[in-house]
Amino acid sequence: MIRGASFPASGSAVPGLIPGRSFGVVLGLSFLMAFNFPGLAVGDPQGGKASVMPGGAISVGKASVTPGGAMSVGGVSVMPAGVPPALGPLVTAPGLSPSSPPMSPNLTGLSPGGEAIPRGLVTPAQEALLSSRIAGQIQKIHFREGDHFKSGEPLVRFHCPVEKAALNKARAALRAADKKLAINRELIGVRSASRLEVEMAEADRLQAEAEVAMQSATVDMCTILAPFDGWVAALRVHPYESVAQGTPLVEIIGEGVLEVEVIIPSERIHDVRVGTPLSLKVQETGKSYPARVVRMEGRIDPVSQTVRLTGRFTEVHPDLLPGMSGVAELDRPLPP
Repeated sequence: MIRGASFPASGSAVPGLIPGRSFGVVLGLSFLMAFNFPGLAVGDPQGGKASVMPGGAISVGKASVTPGGAMSVGGVSVMPAGVPPALGPLVTAPGLSPSSPPMSPNLTGLSPGGEAIPRGLVTPAQEALLSSRIAGQIQKIHFREGDHFKSGEPLVRFHCPVEKAALNKARAALRAADKKLAINRELIGVRSASRLEVEMAEADRLQAEAEVAMQSATVDMCTILAPFDGWVAALRVHPYESVAQGTPLVEIIGEGVLEVEVIIPSERIHDVRVGTPLSLKVQETGKSYPARVVRMEGRIDPVSQTVRLTGRFTEVHPDLLPGMSGVAELDRPLPP
């Protein structure tokens, strides 16, 4: 081990940890992890010692930083942001061993029995982000945020004079093809037209008919219709704006019974199946709402060792809104 220079520092509230200076030593030595030094120690006259051990771990008295960025101070260790939960608990305090279940943003903590407590998120049964199917200028938005609409009602309308003119042109060409075909059929009866001319007239009519269908579909794209009953959640555009094809226009959510998404530890997967009762105590309202599991994710997340399940509330609750969350409680599974 190679001895280095010592740094003066003031007293510390945690034995072996010098505020400011000692953390400066840790941060200042962090670049050494990239060079694979066999070991480096920096003496501290106040009793602390900073060292870089093989593999890149940094230690200052009772404070240490691992190569992954985890910090330990006086028996309390904190994993850095972005580290997958499977690599270690987000926060480990005295009383929680390294073998304790990893904490997840979807878990509120540990119950008195040592089990992870899952959280639930209220979601709509139907939702959609409607986008523009053509490039053009928005002529009118029929609903504002929070407004209710019925299925089939227009939500957004585009200004489409060119598309409508192309449709009229195609319809005129179809009428001309109909007349040409009718005349050729009359002429073949008096042997003034050949069978080939009749067949060519029939092909021209089919081509004109297809052109009308194509232009009609383009004009239909000028109006965004509601696919189901619901509410406008958010508007992404404004009237008179010009947008490209595929631009998000409006977010909508369906009316009816809401759902709840819950992430549970994989150890409990055998206790849950479709039909299992659950309840969600919503933080925003302070009430509990009963629900039942309607579907489960088909695989376990290998990083967090959790599985996602979806429940549906047993009835409509006017005070529930998508985005609310709370603590989820799973009841015992139903008998087979």
